[in-house]
Amino acid sequence: MASSNTIEIVQAKADTGSHVFTVMEYSHVKRIGIGKSISSNVFTVGDLDWRINFFPNGKSIETQDFVCFDLQLTSCRFGAPQSNHVTFTFTILRKDGLPTEMKCEPQSATYTVSGDTSGYDKFVERRIFERSGHLKDDAFKVKCTVSVPKGLHHESISPYTTPNGVPVPSSYLRQQFISLLKSGDGADIIFEVDGEKFKAHRNLVAARSGYFRSMFSFSSGKKENRSNTIKVRDIKPAVFKSMLYFIYSDTWVENSDDIDGGDMAQQLLAAADL
Repeated sequence: MASSNTIEIVQAKADTGSHVFTVMEYSHVKRIGIGKSISSNVFTVGDLDWRINFFPNGKSIETQDFVCFDLQLTSCRFGAPQSNHVTFTFTILRKDGLPTEMKCEPQSATYTVSGDTSGYDKFVERRIFERSGHLKDDAFKVKCTVSVPKGLHHESISPYTTPNGVPVPSSYLRQQFISLLKSGDGADIIFEVDGEKFKAHRNLVAARSGYFRSMFSFSSGKKENRSNTIKVRDIKPAVFKSMLYFIYSDTWVENSDDIDGGDMAQQLLAAADL
């Protein structure tokens, strides 16, 4: 298995750039399995480092018949990234580098910490892609164009000093908690919501929510304080995901395509009464 990369960065004062990822030996790459990906080289746009991830068999069982792409933040060159509202798009290219009709509408996403990803879980059906004629010599090219609004791509947080003049490192606690939630590292509890599972950390959730603190208390006599998996009813997975994100970050985030903002807000208010 092999992959090669070429890069073309268009970067004036606007923080916009493009990267072309060439996937070689596609017939071998597509055998890696569901949820597995190969990645491009790292490229830089807006003082942020990125890479493209290609999933030839989808990210999950539900998307296994699609080829998928996502854009991953790998690092921020100046300071800690915070609330980077990024717009990006993917386009399959012809062998000569010209764009094909196989492309997606620009998508916006908020990137907070290194490792954050966003993309297209159903970019195109694999059978359509393979019959499109865009595979040449068992290879194809995909171009990702990224736009980072100026002034939002990094935030420098100056360290402060104690009265004795000892410098104190800047705090990135919020970003670290969000990263912990997304990675699931050290998670010791799973919330199951309408068949969808969310990993979490019992003590952190209990510290932030009186409802869960009561649930996990051994003195409460509730069965949840002895279980590692808890089923949550009467709430949609997207709403619970937003609520969990708020618990870890103290920040509201919209992350559902099937629930509009007003309905989401109402459901979150209901969830807050849990």
